Amino acid sequence: MRRSVFISRNIRECQPLYEVLLAHDYIVDARSLITARAVAFDPQLPPCDWIFFSSSNAVRHFFNQHPILQQQRFGALGEGTAEALREYVQPSFVGDAMDIADSAYRMASLVENDTILFPVAKHSLKTVQQAFPSAQVIDLIVYETVETPVVIDPCDLYIFSSPSNVRSFFHSNTVDPQAIQTIAFGHSTADCLRGFDVTHITIPQSLDPAGMLHAINRIFQG
Repeated sequence: MRRSVFISRNIRECQPLYEVLLAHDYIVDARSLITARAVAFDPQLPPCDWIFFSSSNAVRHFFNQHPILQQQRFGALGEGTAEALREYVQPSFVGDAMDIADSAYRMASLVENDTILFPVAKHSLKTVQQAFPSAQVIDLIVYETVETPVVIDPCDLYIFSSPSNVRSFFHSNTVDPQAIQTIAFGHSTADCLRGFDVTHITIPQSLDPAGMLHAINRIFQG
């Protein structure tokens, strides 16, 4: 029997994983449950030594507004964000999106006393910023997320890429949270799932297609 998988990202945002799952005979429904909208900011940035991005949405909505850059260095949380960042600049630091605490610690060791600008979403959890003294941190809101109400057909597995997608899903879909199988992209997303009483949560060791396929196969093999 073919298994069905939902991914809370549009196909273009998860193309490699989407194609791998199709090749392994999974039925895949891939679509984001949120829409990101730009929030205007002053292109004359406050003085800073680093600019750090926690998502590809932050990258796009920051650079699309043509900020005036100086000699800043750039960091990214995870390879997916780094890939988006490389379309504009070369990152000097790439963390691990699956271990935010460790990434923040390594980033703090690298930047020392430098000032860091964080382009963020409105209502961001600001997890990485918590590793730094407040005097080093400048938050700049560059976008906001808006829930997109979508009713998803029942699936054998639900893969959630962010807390915002989790919230949007449960606000539009009626499921038994203790019966569904889920994969969470990191601990913040897993915590959000627990807030909706989801009990079957897997955090994969890697977000690359091979790592994700391994996690998915293990779930279905019991």
